[in-house]
Amino acid sequence: MVEPGIAVNVMGTTDVVFGCVDQPRFDPDRRLVLNRFPAGKAWCVGGPMASTGGAVAWLAGLLGADLRTLTAEAATIAAGSDDLIFSPVLAGSRTPRWDGTERGGVTRLGFEHGRGHLFRAALEGIAVEVAEVFDALEAAVTPRTRMLLYTSPSNPLGWLATVDEQRKLLEFTRRHNLWLMADEVYERLNYTGAKPTTPAPSILKLATRDDAVVVVQSFSKMYCMTGWRLGWLISRRDLCARATQLNEFIISHAPSFSQRAAETALLWGENALGEMLVRLRENRDFCLAAMAKMPRVTVPKPDGAFYLFPKIAGMSDSFDFCKRLLMDTHVGLAPGVAFGNGGEGSVRICYAAEKQIVQEGMGRLAMFLK
Repeated sequence: MVEPGIAVNVMGTTDVVFGCVDQPRFDPDRRLVLNRFPAGKAWCVGGPMASTGGAVAWLAGLLGADLRTLTAEAATIAAGSDDLIFSPVLAGSRTPRWDGTERGGVTRLGFEHGRGHLFRAALEGIAVEVAEVFDALEAAVTPRTRMLLYTSPSNPLGWLATVDEQRKLLEFTRRHNLWLMADEVYERLNYTGAKPTTPAPSILKLATRDDAVVVVQSFSKMYCMTGWRLGWLISRRDLCARATQLNEFIISHAPSFSQRAAETALLWGENALGEMLVRLRENRDFCLAAMAKMPRVTVPKPDGAFYLFPKIAGMSDSFDFCKRLLMDTHVGLAPGVAFGNGGEGSVRICYAAEKQIVQEGMGRLAMFLK
């Protein structure tokens, strides 16, 4: 059996440790879903097919209650509502990286804009006002612009949008008649709340039912259910009606046993989530302290998710750096350039692993940088 965090036969190496995989690797939490299935019922949960946008009614109602708890009066979702759609997340899907010149193209602002720009400026010691971020957004809008997409908490920066920033984003999209898509997959992985399980600020608290807002969610990160391929979408009724048709005729519905796993996570996962967040915060703080002692390394303190995005002075090819690090020390990190040209000069570290793996990985990285 392969130990947690150890990958075998990666580029001909063994004993690959640490943060290149963007998912939690805490075995006890992963077993939560399996252990809570009633005996003999795990593979006998077919039941009725999806009746609510790809979800059976009991799961839609349960998630609706959970959303009302997390977002106060913002979400009024119940079984039978048309505002909630469940769908398996397609493995291997990628964000389009068109340059905007093709029909239907996408313009990526990347790290040079948005709060990513603030993080980059912090690394360089440059003062940047939030107003500059929105000036950049204003300059990027064209008559063909249809949607603004942001992720909070984010991958790879761990940045968290404040309530004021979300309000400004919503006002911006209203003013330009744009759709606003909020990727809130890491919503529960928040280190700024009054308690470990306090969710990050959600755009749902600010949006009305008439706003052109789409919120994307998943069970993968917060409940360690990567591979179960189950997520959901919350949006305006007209968009959900169209999305429901696509969902039904393209994939029919999310697997019923995955939905049972989601039910288990919602009913019994809160304590495990809180325990995981405590461990994640400890890992984050350990990594920050370790990297503060490493030469040429500067890293901002993230408020959410489970990533660090340190900048390494003098590094101009992050892909080559990560390849050499892997071959020489068997430590796997993600090159910053994988997240766009603005990420060059940095690497992404995922610290969602057992403490001893994090410690070993930090030690090997420190030796490599000497």
